[in-house]
Amino acid sequence: MPVGLKKPIDYSFKNTEKIEKEARKTAKDALKVQIEERKVKAMEEMAANEKREIERKEKETDMQIMSMNLSEIQDPRQKAYYNMMKNQIMDKLMESANVEAYYPQYSNSNEDEE
Repeated sequence: MPVGLKKPIDYSFKNTEKIEKEARKTAKDALKVQIEERKVKAMEEMAANEKREIERKEKETDMQIMSMNLSEIQDPRQKAYYNMMKNQIMDKLMESANVEAYYPQYSNSNEDEE
């Protein structure tokens, strides 16, 4: 074929069928990708929901422990256990609330010692 001339477009049935087949394959692949993306999103949402449920149950348990009247407990080991649990809960709450920002005297930093 001489330089500068383009090859004529093949409008035959065979070429059209090939193009349609490729288009169907591309559409099918795109649909597969969309389905996989939806699956991933659904799994992420399920994981987030499970995490929220675990946190809710943990908060509920923490509130039960914090509201316990330890003066009614006779066993010293059990009383010590619940005191320890209350201290751990308070430590967790203080850490999550960034207490140092509100009460610098409770900060663990050693900035003054430099």
